[in-house]
Amino acid sequence: MKILHLETQTGEPIQAGENTITLVSQSVRLQPPGFPGGLIWNRPVAVRVQTGSEPEKTLPVRDVTRLAQLLVVGLGLVGGLFTILAWKMTSKERK
Repeated sequence: MKILHLETQTGEPIQAGENTITLVSQSVRLQPPGFPGGLIWNRPVAVRVQTGSEPEKTLPVRDVTRLAQLLVVGLGLVGGLFTILAWKMTSKERK
């Protein structure tokens, strides 16, 4: 039984003048076996635009907030490791 599920869904096409717009999203679901609940994370991935007889264009959705969150977490981890290393080095010098 899988614990991690990754699904991509497309929404209902929306007609706007000559354009047909379709939203694409992705969901990540973490559901441990034997537990009634879990964690679900939905995020937009792309927007597909069809204009008349032209080829369909896929416009990616950039999740700037997620990138900022990953940067903050990464900086926190590096800062924490630096602090631990500095503490270890200074505690050896005191002895």
